[in-house]
Amino acid sequence: MALLCGLALLAGACSSDDTKQLNLGKAEQAIHKLAVRAYGTEAAVGAVQCPKQVLLKNGALFTCTIAIDGQPLLIALRQKDDKGNVRIEQAQAVIFTKKVETFVASYATQNGTPTSSVSCGENTVATRSPGERFTCTVEFTDGTTGIARLQVNDTEGKVGLQSLKPT
Repeated sequence: MALLCGLALLAGACSSDDTKQLNLGKAEQAIHKLAVRAYGTEAAVGAVQCPKQVLLKNGALFTCTIAIDGQPLLIALRQKDDKGNVRIEQAQAVIFTKKVETFVASYATQNGTPTSSVSCGENTVATRSPGERFTCTVEFTDGTTGIARLQVNDTEGKVGLQSLKPT
């Protein structure tokens, strides 16, 4: 999974009360382009949603979301100046469910407890924040079941297996 980050220049526009606003259309286009580059070969990249209006202000932070296989991914944008330059950073990881299931099954097999199935949910992807924990259900080849506890390490989608125990 590639980290979604980059720089974009967002031109300011004047609103009816002469308060300068960011050009959010350009932000949405940049986010979509970065997401397609990062995830487009493995997932459907959907629409971007940003706030309706954001004032130009150095250091201000706001968020947008983009759908990755139907799951909302949080994107953080920080204004670098008061001219419309922003830094776009992925605030959450895109976790590909099948890859995590394969990882858990491989770990279990290598540790002498082969699985017949691992399920980390019905969706093809999940979006999670670094540090967030989640579980997958495991069925071992001997007919017993268990729980794999995992934690998201970073926004690149790396996860760590915290434990794999029978229930």
